Amino acid sequence: MKSTAVEELLYKDKKDVSFSDVTFKLKIIGLGGCGTNIVNRLSSLGISNNVIAINTDALQLNSVSSGVRKFLIGKNITRGFGCGGNPELGKRVMEESLESLIKLLPDTDLSIIVLGLSGGTGHGGIIPLVEKLKEIGNDVIVIATIPFKIEKSKREVAKKKAQEIADKADSLILFDNQVLVETSASLPISNSFYVIDEKIAELLNAFDSIFNKPSLINLDYADMKALLTKGRGFGSYASASIPKHEEMYRLEEKLSEFPLLLGNRQTAKAALLYLTSNNSIPIADAIKALEISARGIPESAEVAFGVDLVGSPINYYAKVFAVYFGTELDISKL
Repeated sequence: MKSTAVEELLYKDKKDVSFSDVTFKLKIIGLGGCGTNIVNRLSSLGISNNVIAINTDALQLNSVSSGVRKFLIGKNITRGFGCGGNPELGKRVMEESLESLIKLLPDTDLSIIVLGLSGGTGHGGIIPLVEKLKEIGNDVIVIATIPFKIEKSKREVAKKKAQEIADKADSLILFDNQVLVETSASLPISNSFYVIDEKIAELLNAFDSIFNKPSLINLDYADMKALLTKGRGFGSYASASIPKHEEMYRLEEKLSEFPLLLGNRQTAKAALLYLTSNNSIPIADAIKALEISARGIPESAEVAFGVDLVGSPINYYAKVFAVYFGTELDISKL
């Protein structure tokens, strides 16, 4: 009997194709000082196997968790002392290190890069890195912070770079440090900077859970590819949780008022929605929570969702993570 087309795909040269060969492969990259600090937090969330920290500062890299793979770039140029906030030096170092870096990313489907803009290593190295990753076939999401308004020229330089990144990567999700002044004004300054770091780590953790851990409703690479294809440019992120069923109606309000949400989700061309809850949540509540997360998104938007039921005790009834792709954002008005 002749093999069917499906069998021919599954059996090549009469050998089984390993499931590991078709698994979605995600890499999270912390670039520069800010990016390195953020991915270091992921180790406390149990994420390290697919995480890489890249920096020119050897001392900071040494402080990163042992579970995170570390890569010192520009050792012969900066001697491991960093770029000193010089983006031109950061660009030069990255360009000279690209071929070695790419060896750390074999067969990766999606690379998520996190960094702070207006510095040296991250700001200067991001465009060469994005271009190289796109060249070898990666989809690329960049998550970046921009400086406070008081930093004047640095903030303007960061905004200009943000537009450049949005044009090169599949998606750029921005977090604005200025929001801390408005939403965390009473926090001690030593703690306030952790607010954005923790939210970015939360987002990265959600991506890792969505694609690398078994869930009740999983998303696959095809889902992500479709979202990024339709929603290129700027992206936005929001999350919200409720402690009990009776507060389901508050989800929409919490998502809309998420302090770090930049861009208008009502202009989104695509959305990734992810719900976590306990095993006892009724299906009606699960679907309602996802529907609330999608309110305001245009009917023409591409939407994909996943659901994870957590067996261990949690301090909320339902929690939603929403990433909106292709949102309109006038970067000049930030």
